[in-house]
Amino acid sequence: MKKFLVIISFLFLIFSAEKTYACSCVPPETAEQSFQTSRAIFSAKVLSITENKSKYIKVIKLKLKESWKGNLLKTFTITTAFSGGMCGYTFKVGREYLIYANGKDSKSLSTTNCTRTAILTSNKDVEILDKLRKNN
Repeated sequence: MKKFLVIISFLFLIFSAEKTYACSCVPPETAEQSFQTSRAIFSAKVLSITENKSKYIKVIKLKLKESWKGNLLKTFTITTAFSGGMCGYTFKVGREYLIYANGKDSKSLSTTNCTRTAILTSNKDVEILDKLRKNN
């Protein structure tokens, strides 16, 4: 009887537990919409990645190539969540990216895999961003 109660209790816990979800993003904005809603938009090369496990973030040190929006230093940092399951963007040292970032100012920028952030090579957004920058 004791075994039966343990099994029933175990099954109850499994089936009554709340579901947890990985990162979930709304459908992506267009480049034009993102130009309006992002604090900064720029291309940059990743110089280093430092993990801050206590804050569940990665600090990405970047070298600026071009900026379409925002006032940025030539070398600066942004943050992203620790993993893709937490909506963190996966950067690789040495690669160049087109980054859509948000934050209260240019010193506290962050990005996620829910933005249009992507590898820079052959990124179609660059042409759109060039036109948007000229018009603003």
